[in-house]
Amino acid sequence: MPPTWQIHDMARERAQEAWIDDIGSIFLDGFGLPEERAWSADRIAHALGNISYLALAYTTDEPSERRAACGYALYTVPPVPLGNGTYLLWEDAICLRKSVQRSGAPRELFAAITTRSRHQPIGWIGGGLKTLVL
Repeated sequence: MPPTWQIHDMARERAQEAWIDDIGSIFLDGFGLPEERAWSADRIAHALGNISYLALAYTTDEPSERRAACGYALYTVPPVPLGNGTYLLWEDAICLRKSVQRSGAPRELFAAITTRSRHQPIGWIGGGLKTLVL
């Protein structure tokens, strides 16, 4: 079963401790890093306080099981539209657990963000990529 993305508008929601814990765990697993290279909870909370949207991916082995977080993506939309009246969606960070990398999990992510965005219309998408394994 492919992961499903849950989109959070960070202007309307507060970061939850569970999200911070999940992001930290996904970061270590996704990049194959040891615990001493962890992204600290304080820095994750700070990052979440400076973005427009948080997308969290969840997967389950069975429909009755608890959802397990398997990915995250952080996006910023500057509040001022571009010259043509559209907005820029900037991907600040994205990471998937090793178990869902190469699954195509992010394919529908941009569409999900752009349809839920309070910034309409999204006309441009940008970002930097540190790893090509998504």
